[in-house]
Amino acid sequence: MTLSLVSRWKEQYFMENIREYGAFFANLTHDNYARLGKPFRTKQNCYYYDTGTGKVLQCKENVYKILLHLFSGKSFERLEECGINNRDLLAALSEIKEAVEKENILQAPEVKGFHGNHIESLEECINEDLGQITLELTERCNLRCEYCIYGAENDVFRNFGNQDMSFETAKKAIDYGVAHSGDELAVTFYGGEPLLMFDLLKQCVEYCQGIKNKKINFAITSNLVLMDEEKAKYIASIPDFVVTCSLDGPEEIQNRYRKFPNGKGSFDIVMQGLKNITMALGKEAATRLNFSMVMTPPYGVEKFDVIQNFFNSLEWLPKNTVKNVAYVQYGKIKGENEDEYRKLTVEEIDPIGVWSEKHINGGKELEQGGIFTAKKIEDTLIRIHLRRLHDKPMDTFSFNGCCIPGSRRIYITADGKFKICERIGLSPYIGDVDNGVDINIVKKHYIQDFMNESVKYCNNCWAVHLCSVCYSECYNENGIEIENKHALCNSQRFNMERGLIQYHEILEHDPESLDYINRLEIR
Repeated sequence: MTLSLVSRWKEQYFMENIREYGAFFANLTHDNYARLGKPFRTKQNCYYYDTGTGKVLQCKENVYKILLHLFSGKSFERLEECGINNRDLLAALSEIKEAVEKENILQAPEVKGFHGNHIESLEECINEDLGQITLELTERCNLRCEYCIYGAENDVFRNFGNQDMSFETAKKAIDYGVAHSGDELAVTFYGGEPLLMFDLLKQCVEYCQGIKNKKINFAITSNLVLMDEEKAKYIASIPDFVVTCSLDGPEEIQNRYRKFPNGKGSFDIVMQGLKNITMALGKEAATRLNFSMVMTPPYGVEKFDVIQNFFNSLEWLPKNTVKNVAYVQYGKIKGENEDEYRKLTVEEIDPIGVWSEKHINGGKELEQGGIFTAKKIEDTLIRIHLRRLHDKPMDTFSFNGCCIPGSRRIYITADGKFKICERIGLSPYIGDVDNGVDINIVKKHYIQDFMNESVKYCNNCWAVHLCSVCYSECYNENGIEIENKHALCNSQRFNMERGLIQYHEILEHDPESLDYINRLEIR
């Protein structure tokens, strides 16, 4: 056989095999690879996350190149762009086919609807499983933080008002919570600034203490301006009363946005309040104190280092207090579609994440709260670690990260109306203290409308089983505003991809450090 004949024969053999593999993959994907999974790589290895099964498979470089090519929207007929010679290309395609047959990957079914307690046992959950009520003790606040959701420039939440909750309304809300919860109920005090209504807070606590056969825990979210020694001692005297402190960092950062109405910074008085409650709690401060931190531009290594050094310098503050960190209007990052979004650098999309990756020392550092962004990272790692895993593709899809409205928690406004939670702005109310939860409203706006508008987009998303997008920012006062939800999808996929990378880098170097996550729950 001449050289030219051999070459033609090899080329013919190659093309025949390529056509066979092409038909095989086309039958699986129907040319929609993007929803089936996500190829990703760490510094050491290549991996593939499979949407249908939840499996993560380590793969060879050539397999990774092929998957990356296909999942980026390029056609099977253009595989030569991967830069792999014919023999190695066929070998890699054979490996993928074998994994499809043995591991059942690349076979995620279409999303046609959501399942779970939202549908199967909605009424039961609403009537029996309420976990938390949040009482808006007042619409008033003694600060005017420039980024506050209640500020005049934010049109998706109410503005600051003057209405205070009455004790009668508070009692009705507590009674509702007691009647519709299990063995325990959390009562959280919110505002505005709830310490402006400290007498009402004490009335509520005392009322709850008189309720038998129900364990009631308490929490408060406060800017600490009014946290004097008397209030601190009272709160500390109530077992398991948790305090969430609004604090962004050292003086120059705190005072930039968290100001009094006259423009004066709040740092000094807030720090005194923090010392008061920390000293009052004593050894329990580590578990009964946490922080709500808002990160604002400009972002950068220097700024995050300053915040980290600030918390490290507070010798009287336990190191492992939980710090909830979020951007201003978290998730609303420029880039309306995924192509535009991908043009942004990692530093532009998630500067906090980039900084955090350089400062963690595996899971142990996270467990010990060694960096102020530990919880932000942990929340993503938990979702990956505790993801659903199946041998064959899952044919049921949960309501993303959405809770069951009226079940997990209820936010009670100062005038006694029910909202899903304190995070949600303009959206349909779901009831009130006099009539309870209106199940029909929940079914229409937060089940059927949400599902019908979401499902077609979720069907094209590889992160559908990892998603934590909730109802917040998905509504206006009249109902679903699905464009707002879609604005969060790019950042959600980005966070999950970065989380997969980070999780597996920890697994490669110190897998035992993630054992503690088994004790945690997806929040």
